[in-house]
Amino acid sequence: MRHPLPEFAQKAIDEASGKKWGLHAAQVYDRHDKDAVSQIEEQGKIKIYRLPDSEKLKFVNVLNPLKEDWVKDMSEKGLPAREMLDVVHIAAEKNK
Repeated sequence: MRHPLPEFAQKAIDEASGKKWGLHAAQVYDRHDKDAVSQIEEQGKIKIYRLPDSEKLKFVNVLNPLKEDWVKDMSEKGLPAREMLDVVHIAAEKNK
């Protein structure tokens, strides 16, 4: 027979996990990545090449059919794939 956790223990687990914690962790990693890139650029050890928009568009054009295939496959499995992909795109736009 399983015994439930005491309320204080469950609260501690809830506060250290879940969506809120995941978003916080993602922000920390994003800041770390940006700081690391800035340090690398300042030190001049590695040149970072940023694709021009015209080159990015080539990638987008190649990847779009793959994304649509994924949406179709996942939707057939009953998952809200289009909505999931839309959320990912919104988050990516916010964090450029």
